[in-house]
Amino acid sequence: MEKVFEAKGNPITFKQVKIEVCGPLAIQGMQQCDPAQNMTLNMEITDLNQPWQKLNLVNGSTINVLGEFLFKSEKPAECMTLTYDKSSDKTYNYFSCKKCGINWVCETCKDSCH
Repeated sequence: MEKVFEAKGNPITFKQVKIEVCGPLAIQGMQQCDPAQNMTLNMEITDLNQPWQKLNLVNGSTINVLGEFLFKSEKPAECMTLTYDKSSDKTYNYFSCKKCGINWVCETCKDSCH
């Protein structure tokens, strides 16, 4: 799953995810995954990098992604002050915010929050 999003140029930068695969076959002693559909929890996937084909999923199986993850495109822009190196010869553009009355607003902050 992670490799798919990396290939699209939008990698996952944060995750707290649990993936459950529920199948239509009842297995004794397994937790109910969706009591309304009488489905049972067949497996929990911990390695998100393994190909889905290796899981030998049965037709009618349901894949539930539980938790949260953050894509690179959803990550807030970083102010240049976080990576500023005084010894570098790199030049920066600065702006003023008339609404807030502040000066020295970097270009990233101008585009994202001012």
